Amino acid sequence: MHIAIINLLTLLVAGLVLLISPTDGTQMRDAVDRSLLVSPIPADLQPLVAFACAHPDLPESLSELCSTACVDQCVAVKPADKAQQWVCNYLGYADSDCTAAVFDDFWKQGLGSCCFGDTDGVSNCNAAILNTCGDDFNPSTPTITPPPPPPVVESCTYSTTFFDDFTTLDSSNWNLSNRENNHNEELQYYLPENVAVSSGKLVLTPKEKKKGSKDWTSGRVNSKDKKFFKYGRFTVRAKVPSGLGLWPAIWMMPQNRTYGSWAASGEIDIFEGDGSKPQFVSSALHFGGESPNNKQIATSDSDPFSSVCPKVEGVDLSEEFHDYVLVWSKDKMTFMVDTKIQWEVDLAKNWGYEEDNVPWDQPFYFIFNVAVGGWFLNDRQPYPGVGETWSSPSMEIDFVKVEQREGDDEGNCKHPVKEEEEEQQQHCRVKDGVSADDLQGSLNWLCGDSNNFVDINCNSLYEKFGINDSNAVAKANVAFNEYWKLAGKSEKACCFGNKDGVTDCKAELYCVGEGRRGFLRG
Repeated sequence: MHIAIINLLTLLVAGLVLLISPTDGTQMRDAVDRSLLVSPIPADLQPLVAFACAHPDLPESLSELCSTACVDQCVAVKPADKAQQWVCNYLGYADSDCTAAVFDDFWKQGLGSCCFGDTDGVSNCNAAILNTCGDDFNPSTPTITPPPPPPVVESCTYSTTFFDDFTTLDSSNWNLSNRENNHNEELQYYLPENVAVSSGKLVLTPKEKKKGSKDWTSGRVNSKDKKFFKYGRFTVRAKVPSGLGLWPAIWMMPQNRTYGSWAASGEIDIFEGDGSKPQFVSSALHFGGESPNNKQIATSDSDPFSSVCPKVEGVDLSEEFHDYVLVWSKDKMTFMVDTKIQWEVDLAKNWGYEEDNVPWDQPFYFIFNVAVGGWFLNDRQPYPGVGETWSSPSMEIDFVKVEQREGDDEGNCKHPVKEEEEEQQQHCRVKDGVSADDLQGSLNWLCGDSNNFVDINCNSLYEKFGINDSNAVAKANVAFNEYWKLAGKSEKACCFGNKDGVTDCKAELYCVGEGRRGFLRG
C-alpha cells in the first residue's frame, strides 16, 4: 500500500479513536501501525480496517482511501438467489438491503465459512474469498457474470433411428459368430447354426454338443461395423433362458478402440443374467486401462458413481418377455427392466482418463449371446448331461429399438427418463435404531426457516401421507426423502449428521423391496 495511503489511515484512526472504546482504539492503532509494513493488508488486520472504513462518522475525505484498501471479501461467484435470501433472513435484513454483499457480512462476522454450497453448505460453493485488488474482483459488480446458456435445440424429443423386429435375420444389421470362445472361463463354441429366426423372434440356443475343445455350443450375434450408436434410448425386448450354467447377456462394445483395447475403450453391459436364478438382473460398466489394468462397476458394487437397486423382486424373467432398457445421455446412464430403474450412473466424472465422460463419449454396437459356464456364475457351473435338464435354454429377442434426439451429442438435452419411470427404487429413510429424540434437530432444520437449500412444506407432506404428529420417525422418513429427491439424490444429501451434515448420519439410502420395515412406520 502506498505510504500516502498509510498516512491517511493513521489519520483515520486518530480521528476515530475518540468514538470508540480505549481498547478498540488501541487495536486500531496497532492494526494501522502493522499495516505500514505489508501490502495488501494482512488477513488478521482486515476486519479492523473494515470496521474503521465502515464507521458512520468516517470523514468524506477518507472514503476514497478506504475504497482502495486491498482486503479479502466473500463474494458470490455465480447466481445464488436462494442462498442469498437465506443469509438475509438469518441476519434479519430487509428485502431492500438484501444484496450479494450479505455473503461478506455473514463471513466477516464469523458466522460460517465463505461457501454457501448448494445442498450441504460446504460443496459446490456459490461464494468465494477474493481480494479487492485482484484481477478477478470487480468492486462495482461483486458477482462474476455466469456463462451463457447452451444453444437452444429445436427438439429434445425422440425419433426412432433403428428398429428390427426380426421378421428375417437381416445381414445388413447383424454378424453371426463362428468361433471358439476362450474368455471369462466360458465353455461354449459359438456357431451360426445356434442362431435362428422363428415366429418373428431372434432365437439364440445353447446345446450340449462337442465342437473343437468345447463340450457346448451356443449362439451369438453383433452389429459391429453395421449399426452403432452414441447416446439414446436402447430397448431390447427379450425372454431370457432358464437352466443351470447359462449366462445370457445383452451388451455393447465400442465401435472403435479410441482409448485402447479392452477395457480402456469401455464396455456397457445392459443386462447379464444367471439361468439358475431367473430373478437376477446385473448391469455393469468396464473401463480404465487395458487388461489386466481394467476396472469395473456393477449393480452389485458399492461405488461413488451409482445408486444401486440390483434386482427385480419376485419376477421370473424366463417366463415372459421384458424390456431391457438403457437410457444414455452425455452425463448419465439409466438401466431399467420395463419401467423400473435398476441402476443409475453419473458419467460427468473423471473415470481415470485425461477428460471427464471418457470413454462414454464414443459410439457402441450391440452384442447378444448365451454363454455356457464362466466366472460370472460362480459355483453354478454346468456338468456333463446338464443339457437334458434345461427346459427353456434359449434367449428370444422380440425386437431391438434405438431412439435418439437432436442435441444429445452436445449435451443440450435433459437426461430423458420419463416421469413414470422415476418411481424410486431407492428411498432415503431413518436408520434403524435412531430414536425420535435424535431426529428433532434435523426435522427443525428441514422444516424451519434455516433450511436454505430446498423448499419443503413438511406439514403438506405429513398430510399427504396421513402421518400423525406423534410419529417422529415417519415424519422424518418423508421429510428426509423429499429433501434427498430435491437435492439431486446424492448420497451426501441423505445423511443428516449431528453437526456437519455428513458424519454420524441419522439416515441412509435403501432399496425398495429389501424387506425393511414399512416406509411410513416408526
